[in-house]
Amino acid sequence: MSYSNKPLSLDHLLNYSQVEALTGFSRSTILRLCQRGDFPQPLRIAGRARWRASELKAWMEMERSA
Repeated sequence: MSYSNKPLSLDHLLNYSQVEALTGFSRSTILRLCQRGDFPQPLRIAGRARWRASELKAWMEMERSA
């Protein structure tokens, strides 16, 4: 069996309050942007929305450069 020497990258999952703090958007703005397809879509885990930190970071970098 061969193992890779690459470290595992763990992607943190963020809840609404963390996404609000990170983006400065309200919950209703986040929902509206998600519905329009202008914001990363959340994962549904146990009925709750969670966002991958890496997706939000990439989205924020893309928005800054636009």
